Amino acid sequence: MKIDGVLRSDFVLQVASLRVKRDTAFQPRWWQRWRLERCRRQRGLGYASERAAGVYLKRLGYRVVAYNVRMKMGEVDVLAIARDETVVIVEVKSRSRELNSKLPQPEAMVSTAKQRKLSTLAGPIARRFGLADRAVRFDVIGIDWPEGGTLVLRHHEGAFEYAF
Repeated sequence: MKIDGVLRSDFVLQVASLRVKRDTAFQPRWWQRWRLERCRRQRGLGYASERAAGVYLKRLGYRVVAYNVRMKMGEVDVLAIARDETVVIVEVKSRSRELNSKLPQPEAMVSTAKQRKLSTLAGPIARRFGLADRAVRFDVIGIDWPEGGTLVLRHHEGAFEYAF
């Protein structure tokens, strides 16, 4: 696969073939903007990005079950339930940069190893929250935080299948 003119064969995640649901300038409400900016300053970009992804998913009708679910094997950024009662494991990737930068999009950085780790975590996390009888889907949300602008959020539903 070519990303920015460079052939990258080590990615199983085919970014070019992903179904992009939204590529919008996500505009939270005023109080949510204030909280996100405060989170970004105090706790860091990753924390604020996960909270922004949660706000976005709630607006789409998802029910966010938990943030930062940690187990021995790793961590899941956001655990949610879609409208069709599918368990959605969301990996959030973010970057603070200019939008016209030559860097690849943050969601392109979900490696094969990360896909395997999330696939391994899916079963134990579903059992831990009593959701083992439901279908599981893996989504990737990429967020760009431009300086002084509104954040740009890209949601890839069903970004990859189980990877073993």
